Amino acid sequence: MDKLKQMHFALFLAIVTSLCFIFPAILVKLVMSEISTTGALAIRFFIAAISFPLVLYFYAGKKSVQKVIQAGSKELKEYLLLGFVLAASLTTLFASFNYINANKAMLIFMIYPLFDSVLAWIFLKEKITQADCGAIIATLVGAGFIFGIDILKFEHISGDLLVIVGTFLFAAYLVLSRSIGKHHEYNKRTAWLFIFAFFFLMIGFYWTENPTILFQLSAITWLWLILLGTACTIVPYMCLSYATAYIKSSVMSIILILGNILSIGLVSIIFNEPMTKNMYIGAGFILAAFMISTISEWQDENKKYHHAHH
Repeated sequence: MDKLKQMHFALFLAIVTSLCFIFPAILVKLVMSEISTTGALAIRFFIAAISFPLVLYFYAGKKSVQKVIQAGSKELKEYLLLGFVLAASLTTLFASFNYINANKAMLIFMIYPLFDSVLAWIFLKEKITQADCGAIIATLVGAGFIFGIDILKFEHISGDLLVIVGTFLFAAYLVLSRSIGKHHEYNKRTAWLFIFAFFFLMIGFYWTENPTILFQLSAITWLWLILLGTACTIVPYMCLSYATAYIKSSVMSIILILGNILSIGLVSIIFNEPMTKNMYIGAGFILAAFMISTISEWQDENKKYHHAHH
């Protein structure tokens, strides 16, 4: 596959990832009455960790599974860091659901492209283009419409701060994933990401809740958890691991916002959380940022490709 096709395929996978990320907030919210958010996340990555090698075996063969297992000490340290940052990000984000509406938490989460762009500029030396600036401005304007003056009130400071921390850590995860992805095969990175994320989440679950609660979960809760660990974890993280090696971290963050917006809409409908006029306007600006970033990246890669072949 040539570079242009790789880029187009990576953009497609980034959009698939974004769409898969619509549902985790909904599924976690559905199981919160029976298990803590940390427990739900621990089960999510346990299912992903044990299922991914099977998926890899069926679509790539036995040799691919063997390559995944063969990881050096330096690689494992990098995967360990990646798993820790992801686990910390998800733990803080979903823990905020205990203090504020999931709707509001996901809205605050939409500011992560700003963190991502700054971190990518500092650590990855990624250039912030005019299109990136336009997308970031559109994102911030959208957030302004969504929050109005309410964001300055901090009525539930614990929940707000948890989301902000989770947002920053998720941006850091995307930057780390791109940095590490340049040097390591993406299937191996995905497999060890699931393992280490589960390891850290399991520790948090063990400290905060009695594991025997797993035997008390209803059948429907287990169904939601299985969906969370498979279609909402294995598929998007496989796609994300591949895409982050070819797409700028700042662009990836904007694309993922699409799933975030759709998730907010479904959360509002399913759990009767209000959607105001300003929230709709804000969502429109965020979608504009998504379009600006995606189209700009597509055009830039086409120009580079044609310039290199003429």
